[in-house]
Amino acid sequence: MEDNLYWRQIGNQKFKETDYQGALDSYHNALSINSNDYTTLNNCGLIYYLLKDYNKSIEYSRLSIAIKNDWDKSQYRLVMALKMMNRLTESLDICYQFIKRCSSSSSSSSSSSSSSSSSSSSSSSSVQTQPFQKEISDISNLMISQRFSTKLMSPFNIDILNLVEIKYIDSIMGKGVFSKISVNQPSNSVYNEIFKEKPLISHCTFNFDKYKYCSYCLKTIKHDPSVYGKEYQELCNAINNDEMVHCNKCNLEIYCSVKCRDNGWNDYHRILCNLAKESIDKYYSLSKSNIQTNPLVILRIFSNIYGKVILDGMSQQDALIPFTIFTSNSSDIPCSSENHYIEILKNQIFQPLMENDDQSKVLLNQLLTIKQFREFNSILNFNSSDVKPTSKVCEIIDSTVKSTPQTQDYIIMELDGKKKISFQQLYNYISSFDHLVVEGCALYSITNSFNHSCEPNCLATFSERDNTLVMRSQLSIKKNDQLTISYINEDQPLQYRQSKLLQSYLFKCNCNKCLTGI
Repeated sequence: MEDNLYWRQIGNQKFKETDYQGALDSYHNALSINSNDYTTLNNCGLIYYLLKDYNKSIEYSRLSIAIKNDWDKSQYRLVMALKMMNRLTESLDICYQFIKRCSSSSSSSSSSSSSSSSSSSSSSSSVQTQPFQKEISDISNLMISQRFSTKLMSPFNIDILNLVEIKYIDSIMGKGVFSKISVNQPSNSVYNEIFKEKPLISHCTFNFDKYKYCSYCLKTIKHDPSVYGKEYQELCNAINNDEMVHCNKCNLEIYCSVKCRDNGWNDYHRILCNLAKESIDKYYSLSKSNIQTNPLVILRIFSNIYGKVILDGMSQQDALIPFTIFTSNSSDIPCSSENHYIEILKNQIFQPLMENDDQSKVLLNQLLTIKQFREFNSILNFNSSDVKPTSKVCEIIDSTVKSTPQTQDYIIMELDGKKKISFQQLYNYISSFDHLVVEGCALYSITNSFNHSCEPNCLATFSERDNTLVMRSQLSIKKNDQLTISYINEDQPLQYRQSKLLQSYLFKCNCNKCLTGI
């Protein structure tokens, strides 16, 4: 009687003869006798891969792994098939998981084996993981090249790629940003500007009910007079006169210019503008009660992806890439009220769109999940920047300082009752207006790719009135040098820095400052 081994051997012979269809028929005969034959399932995955039927290759590789999850051949086949489908994040995750499992298995073996067998086991594990290590490098470089291609880059930021390059470093450091130019040592404490970057997406935080600000760029436009206090009423009246533009359709969203209105429309508002205001208000109220800004950014991300796929005809993968290239600590960490957020998103805010057509329904069912919400929340927790624009008052002060004679050690604020402010008092005077701008949360594709150092050569600043980030050099920089910023206050003691970085960013810093114990 013919058994599954017989048919598998026939399939193997057909495979050697490059008769792939004949091999598949034989392998399927083997599986009809024993559906748990993981070797035959893997062989089917290989043939489907060679035939470029990557969905089938993924299916059979997963079936093989379900029976023997530590078999490197099926795992590797799955990695390659996902890679060919451009499902790069999934492919990369499997590489890391497999290497982690091999490492754990090797450690366990080392603790219970003799030194000679332990060495053999370790060597075997290393050989087993080598192809996966190579794929981590290849996939990471592919993801970087896709994310920072001119097709997917924001048109505002394309010129930055003439100044810096994003490259994959290794599995520990991930990617990094490297300078394409040399930057001289800053002089007189004035840091040299390297580039300006607009965010992928941003949103204002809460507690700014008395402010009118641009929904798109977060520029503060007008304030309630009570924000200034009686001491600065004259100044308030003098500067509270910026242009304000409303959405042409809903008349609710406020912008500082027609350009920002158009950009906001293309990025997210063309979707949200047509949806029920009551549902969106309910979502905002939940975010406010939880004191969470991330859900508001995530709402805009979902709207951005939907618009690009459904209205612009972009592939779902390309629409996701700008937001998923970032490292995150874990997509499994729950977010407070996440079920409630998803319920409002899926069953209320986006429900009308799900009834439009099958494509919209499929897309939104894939996007509006706890898993995707957690992933975006984790990416924002791990990568987003706090936006703190400068105020219009600071612009006036800066202009006044520049026009003041060098021999004079004070400025005269004409709009503040011709008040005389010495340069020694200037810092405190400027700080007294810090509350005159809204603050926010934003995701920057290039800046948020910078690695950390406790001796950074760069400083991310907000020296404009909107969410434009200005990257400046703190030290001289040579061409091809890696550019770094500090994720924390680098002036704190070593133990505090190490603890803070490990707790918040899950890594131990090995910069020169830390290694020398400073």
